[in-house]
Amino acid sequence: MARVAAVRECLAWYGSRQRLSAGFLLVLGMQGAVLVIVTLRVPAGASRDTVATVKQTLVAEIASTRHRIVRELVGLPQIVLEASDDTLRILGASSNVLRIEESVPRPPIR
Repeated sequence: MARVAAVRECLAWYGSRQRLSAGFLLVLGMQGAVLVIVTLRVPAGASRDTVATVKQTLVAEIASTRHRIVRELVGLPQIVLEASDDTLRILGASSNVLRIEESVPRPPIR
């Protein structure tokens, strides 16, 4: 029950800021983690070093939460994470985050 309450609190807070699909909410509620693409808040034209520094800062912010870095996307202001509700809460409050989107698998275009 505590997990359900935490997920509901997180989704109420986060859902008021962005639209989340029913599948996203279902996975978070059932598995306790979801795959997300985090776009970092960096100045336009930021250098690779600046992007890397912001990523390191963000990873330090979520260090105490349950998460997994899936892909770092070197040189780009994005990082793909498997994120718990606690991780989403911290990401949502971080000044280093511009946007959080669910990662939705799509079949390749032929």
